[in-house]
Amino acid sequence: MVLVYITLNTMEEGQRLAHLLIERKLTNCVNFHPITCTYLWEGKVTTEPEVVALVKTRAEHFDAVAAAVKETVPYTNFVGQIEVARVNEAFEAWMNDVVRPSTPPPGNRS
Repeated sequence: MVLVYITLNTMEEGQRLAHLLIERKLTNCVNFHPITCTYLWEGKVTTEPEVVALVKTRAEHFDAVAAAVKETVPYTNFVGQIEVARVNEAFEAWMNDVVRPSTPPPGNRS
């Protein structure tokens, strides 16, 4: 299991992304946290509110999650993978029940 840490401009963008990821069975749950971001933009230091989305998923779904972010928002944002060393059994069972399994590579199907 991994967390995908994503920065977004608004909660509305986050909700659209969460619905898309859940519908595609790429996650079972997305958490949102309001943050303040300070960054350099066009030579000027800017501070604005943002939203962090934490997406729980399988490591092999990172590229699909990143592609869904690109579909959802028209600007450059951060999408990073954080490895989860351990998770409680009940949550892991729920995630395994909801999130689609990875597809084995061709020629390696069991």
